[in-house]
Amino acid sequence: KESAKSHFLAMPMQKYDSVLASCLHSAAKFYAKKDNHSEALRYMSEAFELKKEIFGLDHESTAASQHWLGAINLALEEDELALMNFKGSLKIRVSLFGTEHKDVAATLYGLAEVHFKRDELAECLECINENLRISSRLGSEDSVLSRSKLMLGSCYQELGQYEQAKEHLSESLRMLI
Repeated sequence: KESAKSHFLAMPMQKYDSVLASCLHSAAKFYAKKDNHSEALRYMSEAFELKKEIFGLDHESTAASQHWLGAINLALEEDELALMNFKGSLKIRVSLFGTEHKDVAATLYGLAEVHFKRDELAECLECINENLRISSRLGSEDSVLSRSKLMLGSCYQELGQYEQAKEHLSESLRMLI
């Protein structure tokens, strides 16, 4: 009977590296959810670099780590890096899945957050409207759609378009109750 350790050590190096990359990715998500973004960044950066080595840039797993890097950068107020990572992830995800995919919608939401934070409201509207189009078409949960409607309403509010803001903010609230 082969031990777990000898089985693990007998795996091809690339398989071992992919397990390590997954562990690093998971650790980063854990730290991000605990609001320890500096540790999250450290682990996700390592996961992303390792995934690029193993899978290349055009891989679903690499795109997921790059998306999370964007989210962590945003939490750390590193807006330029967040924008770069979300754009990189979006490019990979669109090339892999096309535009009608939940991961594409999620990355568009991340981009909308960055643009909103940078007061780039036209870009925010573009991203969040595309996010809503995809999410609605895919039948996403109300909590996902509500969050997007909240972002859309907030954007209209910042633009001084209060009737549109009220409409989307009210719709966001209705979805949750």
